[in-house]
Amino acid sequence: MLRLFCATGWVLLRIIAGCAILIAYGVVQMICIALSVMIYGAIIFIAREQWEYDLPMPFGGNRLVNVCIVLGGVVLLVAFLFLDGLKMPSLRRPRKQI
Repeated sequence: MLRLFCATGWVLLRIIAGCAILIAYGVVQMICIALSVMIYGAIIFIAREQWEYDLPMPFGGNRLVNVCIVLGGVVLLVAFLFLDGLKMPSLRRPRKQI
């Protein structure tokens, strides 16, 4: 019961933080980033729980979890770089005036 309560609180905290970020910045950019952060955090949380209690890993072994964590980090990094580049004019080349 305590584990379920902690997991629910963890997810709610991430959703609230994601909503606060959405209000503070651009909606489309922050929806993508908040979703990737929540998915990445959920993968890490599940991996931690399974390592801590020695439960069987999905698809046999923790290699899949390691791959998921790395891929989640790459997706998060690409989302930050790509979407920030689209939104922030300082990262784009200025147009030449004729």
